[in-house]
Amino acid sequence: MIHWTNDNAQLLTHVVDVMNERIAVEGGYADGDRDTMTKLEELSTAGAAVPVTSEQQDYRAELGLFLQIVQAELDHWVPNASQRLLFRAGAALGVKQPDPARVRADCGAARADHATVPDWVSTLYVHRCINCARLFRA
Repeated sequence: MIHWTNDNAQLLTHVVDVMNERIAVEGGYADGDRDTMTKLEELSTAGAAVPVTSEQQDYRAELGLFLQIVQAELDHWVPNASQRLLFRAGAALGVKQPDPARVRADCGAARADHATVPDWVSTLYVHRCINCARLFRA
């Protein structure tokens, strides 16, 4: 298991600096990529730890890990980027999530901008936008 901790802050800060420079100089990067770099920069200064693993785990452990990811995204949602992260994490951990390539761009910052329906994600009861797949606490 790999953890991004305070000890890794310098490495993560370097990655953010390099990618922000590439985004500024090169073309082809989307707003979601810029938002992701902003989120990584927050992570490098927040002292948070994010476990990432490719080890075999039992399904209960995978659901627990996915639940942590969902809760982190609910706390720090990045429009269009969080949907992609949840899709990728779900695919890696065997938890099916909407494909962000098949949903609309994020509908807006306010919850009222979204048409939500109740949903279960991992073991968490949430509301999900039917257009952009954004999650909200129930």
